[in-house]
Amino acid sequence: MNKKFHSKNSKEEWVYTDNKVGLSNVPNLTADINYKQYINGEALVTFKFPDYEGKPKPTPPIRKERLERTSLTDSAKSKIKRVCRMFDHYVKSGMSRSKKCSMITLSYPMHYPDDRFSKIHLDHFLKRMNRHTSNFMYLWVAEKQKRGAIHFHIVTPNYIPKEIINKAWSEIVRKWYQKNNYEFKQVLPNVLSVKNASKYVTKYITKDENNSIEGNRYNISKLAQELSKPVIAELIHTSSRNPSEVLNEVFFNLKTGVIEIDNSDTKKENDPITIFGYWIPNAKDVLHDLKLHPKVYEEMKIKKIGVQLSFLKPTLY
Repeated sequence: MNKKFHSKNSKEEWVYTDNKVGLSNVPNLTADINYKQYINGEALVTFKFPDYEGKPKPTPPIRKERLERTSLTDSAKSKIKRVCRMFDHYVKSGMSRSKKCSMITLSYPMHYPDDRFSKIHLDHFLKRMNRHTSNFMYLWVAEKQKRGAIHFHIVTPNYIPKEIINKAWSEIVRKWYQKNNYEFKQVLPNVLSVKNASKYVTKYITKDENNSIEGNRYNISKLAQELSKPVIAELIHTSSRNPSEVLNEVFFNLKTGVIEIDNSDTKKENDPITIFGYWIPNAKDVLHDLKLHPKVYEEMKIKKIGVQLSFLKPTLY
């Protein structure tokens, strides 16, 4: 006996039978929208389009030499700026003792070590800060000076007295100077309070593009990664083959400002998936209105195995 199943938000009617043709619970005319919303109210909405089928999955290359980076990838830049926006929200919402983020620049005097030893010095410095401050969150970006010395820009929403910062870095550099029989002169990190960490750090991640640095050019602490994870993550099913049509209707009705994104220019040649989407600086009510759209339906949970779902009144777009 056939049973009818209705979409929650539309007049479309589906029927399923005991005909065991497929195992899918939803019609094959659908497209999925990935929705992620973050603690500061911004959101990222993406959807995928396959370019071709049947080609083998690419095998990742095997690294035979030391990793060297000449620039940050677009993905890394986006991740850095997103973390900085979360830091800004963290301090503005009163979750930190500080009212602004701190920008710490660690540099060397006349003599300086190679990139590998510089990273070791940075690790020692961060461990000292972690011992001094509970729940220490940070990200750092490495930059090469014209003379070849590496220095580090550290962004943190935590409050750390400048005296603690100066003492820690001076002791680390002094120890290396004495070990190599160099005459040590006082070195003081540059510490600034910044209102908008994302805008401030952008100039540092874009200007140093052609200098090779051994190893990673940036890193994000575990606590900062947790802070920048989405607080809402949902997979939304639609009855439209064109998810942007659904999203643009929602944005238009809410008068929401968005920025289009896609990876068509940066994806690898053998990557079969093109990702499109939107970055939404203020996503208030977007998810609520998106779920109420006529071409969005709730997930249908059919426990019986082997049922086939088909449209009685199909709507392709």
